[in-house]
Amino acid sequence: MQFPPLESENQRLRQEIDSHKKLTYRLRDSYVKITQSILSAKHIQRIALPSKKKLTDLFPGTVLIDRPRDVVSGDFFLAQRHGNWRMAGVVDSTGHGIPGAMMSMVGNMVFQQTLDEGAFETPGELLDKVNSRLRTRHRDAPQGALGDMSFDASVLAVHDSGRLVRFSGAVMDCIRIRDGEATIWRGDRASLGGSHIGALRRRNGTTQYATLEIEAQPGDQFYLMSDGFKDQFGGEHDRKLGRKRLAELLAEVGPRSAQERLADIQRFFLLWKGANEQVDDVILVGITP
Repeated sequence: MQFPPLESENQRLRQEIDSHKKLTYRLRDSYVKITQSILSAKHIQRIALPSKKKLTDLFPGTVLIDRPRDVVSGDFFLAQRHGNWRMAGVVDSTGHGIPGAMMSMVGNMVFQQTLDEGAFETPGELLDKVNSRLRTRHRDAPQGALGDMSFDASVLAVHDSGRLVRFSGAVMDCIRIRDGEATIWRGDRASLGGSHIGALRRRNGTTQYATLEIEAQPGDQFYLMSDGFKDQFGGEHDRKLGRKRLAELLAEVGPRSAQERLADIQRFFLLWKGANEQVDDVILVGITP
């Protein structure tokens, strides 16, 4: 059996090593460029979406948790004044990561256009108008261009007196904490936009999102959140956190200051998640009227 000359074999090995090095450098360069692009997208998203300052100016002492799963997020919050009402909301776009972030830009644009026009009286009417605009965009777009573009949302409107709160939800819920007890209000089981939005009840001869009117008391806390929090797997038995356990947590931390509540909720989430991957974007907004 004859072996190739040692020098020839060494040359072949050097060529393979050089080839692997070049490939490694190209992959590293691509990774750096992709990471820089994602970070730039995050910066653009922060500029385009409502700022935390806008939310806290309307609702001092706001508790805000905003944890994207993949640097950029498909979840975003709303903050807007409407006459004698201060409005806050949470919106969860289809998907996460870059696709979710792109969807959030579309959703925010439609929400802001509708909020700025102000042609609505209740949060339910706001969701009706947003839903109509999204479905029009979906219908007019080239077939398949927008996929099943849909959004879940929850909106609170708080009267300047602080004594009256209105809530409307598209799939999302609202949790009120009062005197250590949690009350959960469920939104309509129908997403905004998309080809399949679920079932809306007929009101006044047409399908509409419902608005719940609540008399607020001093010390009440209201929480809106995307499903990334309650859907997170973790705990001793590696199960979803769930709506009930989340409500119990919010009731437990209710007597504490806003800063303490924020720290305790974040700590609980991280301990619950443990070594598990974060399953979805997470956003939670807690306000006191």
